[in-house]
Amino acid sequence: MNKLIEKYYINQKLNCAETILLMANEEYNLELSNESISLIKGFGGGMSKELVCGAITGGIATLSYIFNKNNFLKEATIEFLDKCQDKFQSVDCSKIKPNFRKEDIGCHNTIDITYKTLKEIIDKYKKEN
Repeated sequence: MNKLIEKYYINQKLNCAETILLMANEEYNLELSNESISLIKGFGGGMSKELVCGAITGGIATLSYIFNKNNFLKEATIEFLDKCQDKFQSVDCSKIKPNFRKEDIGCHNTIDITYKTLKEIIDKYKKEN
């Protein structure tokens, strides 16, 4: 099990959006404050209505923070969404959960796949720019 997912999602019982942002905060030394992290809380569970997956919206928030001053943010976001769509066959929580959520570990798998996808995008755009 990914130690950061275990730390935030399992042990601290944070939602998928918060977990993704905190994982990136720790791995990329973003130095986000707790107040900044709290801004993403309402996006968990697909904005509490199983709409766009909270892990994915957490990823978009991360991209926005890292690349906020770059003209390729839109391109990076679209690429991230497209890759998530390919991996999950949807970006909606209601369609992802039946195939990836497990009773014993919740959305751990979704968070893991989404974070690996996010890292690919971050590393690609950091390298290119």
